Amino acid sequence: MDDQANELIEDPRRIVRLRELSREHRIEVLTVILLSFASLVATWSGFQSSRWNAEETQFYSLATAARTESTRLSVVATQLEMLDLEMFNVYAVAIASGNDQLAEFHRQRFRPDFLPAFEAWNVLDPFMNPAAPASPFLMPEYQLPESRSSEVKAEDAAQAAERAIEAAANSDAYILTTVFLGIVLFFLGISARLDLLAGRMALIAFGAAILAFSLFRLLSLPRA
Repeated sequence: MDDQANELIEDPRRIVRLRELSREHRIEVLTVILLSFASLVATWSGFQSSRWNAEETQFYSLATAARTESTRLSVVATQLEMLDLEMFNVYAVAIASGNDQLAEFHRQRFRPDFLPAFEAWNVLDPFMNPAAPASPFLMPEYQLPESRSSEVKAEDAAQAAERAIEAAANSDAYILTTVFLGIVLFFLGISARLDLLAGRMALIAFGAAILAFSLFRLLSLPRA
């Protein structure tokens, strides 16, 4: 009779203990799952940050190359314009002095890109027509392909630099998210060291909240 009574008394205690062990086991499993998931997400976030950082470097390199080419083409355009101006001045002096043969000699040596503007200007009879532009360089036909190419390269450089800035911002955003995930790992790791159940649950809940926030950030960020 005494043994049966002791078993009846001990059974509720054993049941309570088993329940506590089961609850602790579930908490440990939940902690391990959250830790594993947070580690995986942190790794992916770091990977994305490195990808965006690589794109930033690439776009800055493209911007530098395009800017250098734009400067080179601009210098070439300036040199060609000075050449056209010098040749035209010699031609104008020959015309003014009445030396048509010398003027024709220089006219035949005009650059092909300068000829359309010169011919359009010459049709206006500029030496007799005061309404005509002062020189062919003021005609809309006077275009330097190198100058236009320089402008295009400058635009390419600006676009590449803008994309590099965007890539840098995305990389920084992923780094910040990785920091948040590191906080998650810290609190989840600390929770496993606590004996107080309420403290463990509080740290797990806090870590899970930051993890959810980090996931929301990751879903809103562009991927490289």
